[in-house]
Amino acid sequence: MATSKSNAKSLRRLRYIFILYILISLPFVGLGSWCGLLIFLDWWESPQRLPPAVNYREEIGVTVRIQRQHYDEQGYFIQDLVVLQELQEQYGWKAQKRRYQYAIAPSSDPTVRIEMTATPIQKDLKSYSIAVVAVQNPENNTNETSEIWCQSEQPQTTPPAIPILSEQGQLICPEGKKL
Repeated sequence: MATSKSNAKSLRRLRYIFILYILISLPFVGLGSWCGLLIFLDWWESPQRLPPAVNYREEIGVTVRIQRQHYDEQGYFIQDLVVLQELQEQYGWKAQKRRYQYAIAPSSDPTVRIEMTATPIQKDLKSYSIAVVAVQNPENNTNETSEIWCQSEQPQTTPPAIPILSEQGQLICPEGKKL
Protein backbone atom coordinates (compact mmCIF):
# COMPACT_ATOMS: atom_id res chain seq x y z
CA MET A 1 0.00 0.00 0.00
CA ALA A 2 2.84 2.37 0.83
CA THR A 3 4.37 1.72 -2.58
CA SER A 4 1.22 2.73 -4.45
CA LYS A 5 0.95 5.91 -2.36
CA SER A 6 4.57 6.80 -3.06
CA ASN A 7 4.06 6.04 -6.77
CA ALA A 8 1.00 8.29 -6.85
CA LYS A 9 2.95 11.02 -5.05
CA SER A 10 5.83 10.66 -7.54
CA LEU A 11 3.46 10.88 -10.50
CA ARG A 12 1.85 13.97 -9.00
CA ARG A 13 5.26 15.60 -8.56
CA LEU A 14 6.20 14.67 -12.13
CA ARG A 15 3.01 16.27 -13.39
CA TYR A 16 3.69 19.51 -11.49
CA ILE A 17 7.31 19.62 -12.66
CA PHE A 18 6.24 19.15 -16.27
CA ILE A 19 3.56 21.84 -16.05
CA LEU A 20 6.06 24.20 -14.40
CA TYR A 21 8.57 23.47 -17.20
CA ILE A 22 5.95 24.24 -19.84
CA LEU A 23 4.93 27.48 -18.13
CA ILE A 24 8.55 28.64 -17.78
CA SER A 25 9.38 27.80 -21.41
CA LEU A 26 6.17 29.35 -22.77
CA PRO A 27 7.61 32.82 -23.47
CA PHE A 28 10.58 31.29 -25.29
CA VAL A 29 8.86 28.67 -27.38
CA GLY A 30 5.40 30.12 -27.82
CA LEU A 31 2.63 28.08 -29.35
CA GLY A 32 4.67 24.82 -29.37
CA SER A 33 4.50 24.68 -25.59
CA TRP A 34 0.74 24.90 -25.64
CA CYS A 35 0.59 21.98 -28.04
CA GLY A 36 2.95 20.03 -25.77
CA LEU A 37 0.82 20.86 -22.76
CA LEU A 38 -2.36 19.73 -24.52
CA ILE A 39 -0.73 16.47 -25.60
CA PHE A 40 0.57 15.87 -22.08
CA LEU A 41 -2.81 16.56 -20.46
CA ASP A 42 -4.53 14.31 -22.98
CA TRP A 43 -2.06 11.54 -22.12
CA TRP A 44 -2.43 12.19 -18.39
CA GLU A 45 -6.20 11.81 -18.45
CA SER A 46 -6.14 8.72 -20.67
CA PRO A 47 -7.37 5.56 -18.89
CA GLN A 48 -5.08 3.45 -21.11
CA ARG A 49 -2.02 5.24 -19.70
CA LEU A 50 -1.28 2.42 -17.27
CA PRO A 51 -2.67 -0.99 -18.22
CA PRO A 52 -4.45 -2.68 -15.33
CA ALA A 53 -2.66 -5.58 -13.69
CA VAL A 54 -5.18 -8.34 -14.24
CA ASN A 55 -4.96 -11.71 -12.65
CA TYR A 56 -5.84 -14.48 -15.11
CA ARG A 57 -8.19 -15.96 -12.49
CA GLU A 58 -10.22 -12.76 -12.47
CA GLU A 59 -10.73 -12.59 -16.22
CA ILE A 60 -11.31 -16.28 -16.86
CA GLY A 61 -13.21 -16.60 -13.57
CA VAL A 62 -15.77 -14.06 -14.79
CA THR A 63 -16.37 -16.23 -17.84
CA VAL A 64 -16.82 -19.35 -15.71
CA ARG A 65 -19.15 -17.51 -13.29
CA ILE A 66 -21.24 -16.32 -16.23
CA GLN A 67 -21.60 -19.92 -17.42
CA ARG A 68 -22.52 -21.18 -13.93
CA GLN A 69 -24.99 -18.36 -13.32
CA HIS A 70 -26.60 -18.88 -16.72
CA TYR A 71 -26.98 -22.58 -15.96
CA ASP A 72 -28.54 -21.84 -12.56
CA GLU A 73 -31.03 -19.41 -14.13
CA GLN A 74 -31.75 -21.04 -17.51
CA GLY A 75 -30.86 -24.73 -17.05
CA TYR A 76 -28.23 -24.83 -19.82
CA PHE A 77 -24.76 -23.44 -20.58
CA ILE A 78 -24.06 -20.70 -23.14
CA GLN A 79 -22.69 -22.12 -26.40
CA ASP A 80 -22.66 -18.87 -28.40
CA LEU A 81 -19.33 -17.03 -28.01
CA VAL A 82 -20.87 -13.68 -29.02
CA VAL A 83 -23.46 -13.94 -26.23
CA LEU A 84 -20.72 -14.89 -23.76
CA GLN A 85 -18.58 -11.90 -24.78
CA GLU A 86 -21.55 -9.53 -24.46
CA LEU A 87 -22.10 -10.80 -20.92
CA GLN A 88 -18.38 -10.40 -20.17
CA GLU A 89 -18.66 -6.74 -21.18
CA GLN A 90 -21.64 -6.32 -18.84
CA TYR A 91 -19.34 -7.53 -16.05
CA GLY A 92 -16.75 -4.91 -17.05
CA TRP A 93 -14.42 -6.99 -19.26
CA LYS A 94 -14.22 -4.84 -22.36
CA ALA A 95 -12.58 -6.30 -25.46
CA GLN A 96 -9.51 -4.05 -25.16
CA LYS A 97 -8.96 -5.22 -21.58
CA ARG A 98 -9.03 -8.94 -22.33
CA ARG A 99 -5.80 -10.87 -22.22
CA TYR A 100 -7.33 -14.10 -23.54
CA GLN A 101 -9.31 -15.25 -26.55
CA TYR A 102 -12.07 -17.68 -25.72
CA ALA A 103 -13.47 -20.62 -27.61
CA ILE A 104 -16.39 -22.84 -26.70
CA ALA A 105 -16.24 -26.48 -27.73
CA PRO A 106 -19.53 -27.69 -29.20
CA SER A 107 -21.47 -29.77 -26.71
CA SER A 108 -23.94 -32.47 -27.65
CA ASP A 109 -25.87 -31.60 -24.49
CA PRO A 110 -25.41 -28.04 -23.12
CA THR A 111 -27.68 -28.93 -20.19
CA VAL A 112 -24.92 -31.16 -18.79
CA ARG A 113 -21.49 -29.84 -19.81
CA ILE A 114 -19.64 -26.98 -21.47
CA GLU A 115 -15.98 -26.88 -22.42
CA MET A 116 -14.05 -23.68 -23.00
CA THR A 117 -10.50 -22.72 -23.81
CA ALA A 118 -8.70 -19.50 -22.94
CA THR A 119 -5.77 -18.81 -25.23
CA PRO A 120 -3.51 -15.89 -24.32
CA ILE A 121 -3.18 -12.95 -26.66
CA GLN A 122 0.33 -12.32 -25.31
CA LYS A 123 2.87 -15.09 -25.81
CA ASP A 124 4.20 -14.94 -22.24
CA LEU A 125 0.99 -16.21 -20.59
CA LYS A 126 -0.18 -19.76 -19.95
CA SER A 127 -3.27 -21.16 -21.63
CA TYR A 128 -6.26 -22.89 -20.06
CA SER A 129 -8.95 -25.45 -20.79
CA ILE A 130 -12.00 -25.36 -18.56
CA ALA A 131 -14.93 -27.71 -18.18
CA VAL A 132 -18.09 -26.78 -16.31
CA VAL A 133 -20.47 -29.65 -15.65
CA ALA A 134 -23.84 -30.06 -14.01
CA VAL A 135 -23.99 -32.85 -11.45
CA GLN A 136 -27.10 -34.01 -9.68
CA ASN A 137 -26.87 -33.77 -5.90
CA PRO A 138 -28.35 -37.03 -4.53
CA GLU A 139 -29.26 -35.44 -1.18
CA ASN A 140 -31.70 -32.84 -2.48
CA ASN A 141 -32.12 -34.02 -6.08
CA THR A 142 -30.98 -30.68 -7.56
CA ASN A 143 -28.36 -29.98 -10.18
CA GLU A 144 -25.18 -28.23 -9.09
CA THR A 145 -22.32 -27.04 -11.24
CA SER A 146 -18.72 -28.05 -10.84
CA GLU A 147 -15.66 -26.85 -12.74
CA ILE A 148 -12.10 -27.83 -13.47
CA TRP A 149 -9.31 -25.70 -14.89
CA CYS A 150 -6.36 -27.23 -16.72
CA GLN A 151 -3.35 -24.96 -17.12
CA SER A 152 -0.51 -25.41 -19.61
CA GLU A 153 2.84 -26.18 -18.02
CA GLN A 154 4.59 -23.37 -19.93
CA PRO A 155 3.40 -20.14 -21.54
CA GLN A 156 1.91 -21.12 -24.90
CA THR A 157 -0.74 -20.07 -27.37
CA THR A 158 -2.37 -23.49 -27.68
CA PRO A 159 -4.55 -24.67 -24.81
CA PRO A 160 -4.04 -27.99 -23.03
CA ALA A 161 -6.41 -30.86 -23.82
CA ILE A 162 -10.00 -30.49 -22.65
CA PRO A 163 -10.67 -32.01 -19.20
CA ILE A 164 -12.18 -35.48 -19.27
CA LEU A 165 -14.40 -37.49 -16.94
CA SER A 166 -12.56 -40.41 -15.37
CA GLU A 167 -14.12 -43.83 -14.79
CA GLN A 168 -14.51 -42.84 -11.13
CA GLY A 169 -16.65 -39.87 -12.19
CA GLN A 170 -13.97 -37.26 -11.48
CA LEU A 171 -12.96 -34.49 -13.86
CA ILE A 172 -9.25 -34.75 -14.67
CA CYS A 173 -6.73 -32.89 -16.79
CA PRO A 174 -5.25 -35.23 -19.40
CA GLU A 175 -2.30 -32.86 -19.74
CA GLY A 176 -1.13 -29.73 -17.98
CA LYS A 177 -1.71 -28.84 -14.37
CA LYS A 178 -5.05 -28.96 -12.55
CA LEU A 179 -6.02 -25.78 -10.73
